[in-house]
Parts: sequence; structure tokens; C-alpha cells
Amino acid sequence: MNDLSGLTALVTGGGQNIGLGISKALAKRGANIIVAQRSKEIANDCAKMISNNYGVKSIAISCDLTKQNDIDMLFKESQLYFEKIDILVNGVGGRLGIDSIKIEDLTLDQINDSMDLNFKTAFLCMKSVFPLMKKQNFGRIINVTSHITEGFHAYSAQYNISKQALVSLTKTAAVEWGKYNITVNAICPAVGNEKIKVLEGTDLHNLILKMIPTGHLSTSEDDVGSIVSWLASKESRSITGTIQYVDGGVHINGLGSDGDKTFHEAIKKTTRVP
Repeated sequence: MNDLSGLTALVTGGGQNIGLGISKALAKRGANIIVAQRSKEIANDCAKMISNNYGVKSIAISCDLTKQNDIDMLFKESQLYFEKIDILVNGVGGRLGIDSIKIEDLTLDQINDSMDLNFKTAFLCMKSVFPLMKKQNFGRIINVTSHITEGFHAYSAQYNISKQALVSLTKTAAVEWGKYNITVNAICPAVGNEKIKVLEGTDLHNLILKMIPTGHLSTSEDDVGSIVSWLASKESRSITGTIQYVDGGVHINGLGSDGDKTFHEAIKKTTRVP
């Protein structure tokens, strides 16, 4: 297990879903955690749980990371409490409730909204953390993207575009910032969550599992969190600009990438796949 004792990690979206699993995994290995979450209640509950369960320091900061003023506040408050930030995990993102839409029906506003959430938030946080990491000559940045950057989904162009942009930013930053001992990597997860659990035993759930070479969905803490913890460690100093797929191999063929209408209509009627 990678030792992260003495390091401080800022996890955006760190209070729920994949972000929560990552926060737990980092804390388990000794890192102090800054939980950045739009919901104040969720952020506070997560920070309290981490401090109580893992014996590390943790603070909660409620913010909307699509707004520059909130990002400025996030980094100001973080530095007042911890003075340094060694690890940045950009975990904020999502589909904005749009599960299935053809390119010809997409609006520019929908694309811009997706870029704001999935790309702009990470870009602005990376710009804000860079001076701190440069000064201390150490930094680990991990961007949470999606397996769709390799096996593209049909009917989700706005999401695909925004996540692919984050991959490009990851690689460019790795090239520019490597000389400051800052590594920048991306993870592409496909995890099970509460919305997927309700499908267990259904034909749709079986269909999803058949598309995954390993036959199972990954978990946020044990699978995704373990990879993030390794990328955040000092031992990963030579690993940068990489895309780590934590998806059971689903990126190879893509989940519903063939445009199967049955698959996408079933998703719309039940719940979305993360």
C-alpha cells in the first residue's frame, strides 16, 4: 500500500460517488483530505467521516467549481488550513441528466454546459494549484475522465467531447509541468453505483456485464481509489501523461458504442450508465 502520510489531497467532488471512494482510499493511506463539494451537507459529512475513521485531518469546502470566484475561495481556504496542496484529484463531472441525444439534436448550449462541468472545472483548478506545486517542486494531478475516451458511446457527443478535451489537457500539462516534478495523469473508470445496483438481475444489467471483458464493474474505493493512490504517491514519479483505464476492459469495445437502439432506449427508461 502506497504511503501518503504527510501529503495533502484536494478532491473535487470528493464527497460522493467516485470522488468519495477516492477520498477514502487516499485517507486510508495517510493523506489529509480537502473535500470540495457543491453540497455543504455532503461535504461536511464526508470530512467528518474521514477524520473519524482514518485519523487524518480533513476539511469541507462548499463551492461551485464552474465559477472562478468559488475556485479562488477554495484555494484560499485550503491554504489557510493546510498551507500546501500536494495532490489534486479533479473528480467533478457528469452528464447533466442528458442520457441519449443525437448529434443533430444537440444544441450549442448543451455542449457548452458539458464543457463547463467536465473540462472547465478541472482546467481552472489545475491553473490554481500549479503555482503551489511549482514552488514546492512536487505535485500529483489526477483527472477523472471516462472510458468513453477510447470506446465512444453513441448519442452522447457533448459528454464525449468534454471528457476527450480533459485527456488532451492532461497530456499537455504533463509535458509542460514535468520539469517541476509535477505529474499529470488521467483515470477512466466504469464503476457500479446505487443507480446500477437497482438493475441487478435484470436483462439490462446482464447486457452491461456482457460488454465488460472481466464481467464485473469496478468499485470506487478498492479499484479506482487504489490506482489514484498509486498515481498520487512519490513512487509514481516517472508516470505522467498516461490514461489509466479502470473499467474491466470495457473501453476496448465500448459500452453501447455500436448505437444499439435497444440498449439506449433501455437506459433512458431505467437509469443512466455512469
